[in-house]
Amino acid sequence: MRTLFLSFSFLFIFLISCKQDDGDPLEKTNSYDVYLAGSENLQACYWKNGVKTVLPNGNNLIARNIFVENNNVYATASTALYLVIEYFWKNGTRYDIAQYLNIPNNVTVNIHDYKVENNDIYFSGYIENPNAPVSERYELCYWKNAVKVSLHKQSFVMDSKIDVVNSQVYVSTSKYDPVSGYNFGYFQNTTFHSIAPEIYTLGNMVHSNNGVYILYQKNLKLYQFNIASQTETLIGPYELPFANTMEITPDPSNNNLYTNYKVHYYYKNSVQVLNSDQTYPTVTTLKAYDDNIFIVKETTSGPKSYNFLINNIQTQTIGNGGFFTSLFVVKN
Repeated sequence: MRTLFLSFSFLFIFLISCKQDDGDPLEKTNSYDVYLAGSENLQACYWKNGVKTVLPNGNNLIARNIFVENNNVYATASTALYLVIEYFWKNGTRYDIAQYLNIPNNVTVNIHDYKVENNDIYFSGYIENPNAPVSERYELCYWKNAVKVSLHKQSFVMDSKIDVVNSQVYVSTSKYDPVSGYNFGYFQNTTFHSIAPEIYTLGNMVHSNNGVYILYQKNLKLYQFNIASQTETLIGPYELPFANTMEITPDPSNNNLYTNYKVHYYYKNSVQVLNSDQTYPTVTTLKAYDDNIFIVKETTSGPKSYNFLINNIQTQTIGNGGFFTSLFVVKN
């Protein structure tokens, strides 16, 4: 790996001396801890401000997501072939998802998403009941600290995402039953709320001071749905092919929303922001804080490599089979 890490204190002191095109100073003087999750040398790992931590028992795994709360570091991982969550770590201690959730070895489990709220750990996904009727073979659930809450049973698995706000648990999904067919919407705790009698491609769920947002694609357009206001907002066009991941993330300082689905641009609210980097043309993931943009970009041809930038300043790169998959920013 080639590391170009700059001290964050230096980086933001440097940025304050810069000028925007309109002559206003960049008011970006806070310091931040930045966590990058991924894999290097076939080991799941993460970097905090450029310093690498290898996750124990993470051989042949890729760290997919990272989250920090109250100085506790959480990371999830899967094998290279799967995007479902198979393992997670809390402060370096690894847990097998099926064992942690007390799921028998002979039962299929698909864990799609997780959240941490006030040190409580939440997961959403499906488990199989091989003895149930075909129409109820797979059970959509969420778990809080390994305690299962059943939401819906159907004959196959659909994607699900989870968010938690003020002890209210939200799970977005498309559910199906033989009478009414498909229904896209969300559970609030255990009550289902329909958005449309359709099946959409589901992105993640996030919340800001303005509400809980669900990201999805329909008819080759990206939309966000605000649960608090019950309004759907068009973000912009969606290009084929379909992405494995779509993410929306708020800037905690101002509630601007950023949307990305691994193409050569991202959206700030509904405004498209082009990535002009020809070497790293694809936006992998991003976060925003105080209008600072923390972004990972990747190559699209040849050996895969990744570039991490802060406000377009190259900070860290990885190649030779390594990955940057997600990031998390903590304001000091």
